[in-house]
Amino acid sequence: MDQHDFEIEIEIEKLRLRADRFNARMELIRLMFILGAGLYALHMIMAGLGTAMGHSAAVISATSTLVKSLWGIIPSIAWFFERQGKKRAIKEKARFQQLVEKGDAYRSTSGLTETGATPRQDRGSHP
Repeated sequence: MDQHDFEIEIEIEKLRLRADRFNARMELIRLMFILGAGLYALHMIMAGLGTAMGHSAAVISATSTLVKSLWGIIPSIAWFFERQGKKRAIKEKARFQQLVEKGDAYRSTSGLTETGATPRQDRGSHP
C-alpha cells in the first residue's frame, strides 16, 4: 500500500465518521422527540388522575410516591444511554486509530477491546 492509497483510506474514514456523526445527531433528535412525547403522555395521565381521583390526602401521597420513583428511574436510563454513546465513540476512535497505525511498524495498540475494556482473558480474578 503506497502513501496515496493510505491517504484515500484516511479520507474515506473521515467521510464515514462524518456520516456516523450525522446519524448520531438524527438518533438524538429522534430520542428527544420520543422523550418529549413520553413526558407529554405522562403529564396527560397525571392530569387525568388528578381530575378523576380528587384531591384527598391519600391520592396526593400516592402521586408523590409515584413521582419520587420516577425521579429514581430517569437518571438510570440517562446513564445507560450516555454509556452506550461513549462505547460507540470509543469504538469509532479505535477503528480510526487502527487504520492510522496500520502503516507504522513502531506503533501498536494497548491490547484493549474495541470499546476500551480489558479483554476477558486478561482480567484474572476481577469481574
